[in-house]
Amino acid sequence: MHDGSMWFVKREVPNWGTCPDGSTFAGQQMFSFTPVTPDGFAGPDWSPTLTGKDATIGPSGACRVNKALAIEMPFRLDKIG
Repeated sequence: MHDGSMWFVKREVPNWGTCPDGSTFAGQQMFSFTPVTPDGFAGPDWSPTLTGKDATIGPSGACRVNKALAIEMPFRLDKIG
């Protein structure tokens, strides 16, 4: 999906987390990224470098804990070739 300035990719990750009893739960992963110049500033749509974040969240209540597991990290994609 593209909102005009940023791209979004969403997917479900099966068996993303494992509970102490061995059961597993899925996570909802979302990549969001936008084109940037080599020095990290907003760039044109055709820029070979994209930057943003990768965020994955598990459901609240998984493993009988009323708190969602959430992990977020920076994301960078460089065109090669």
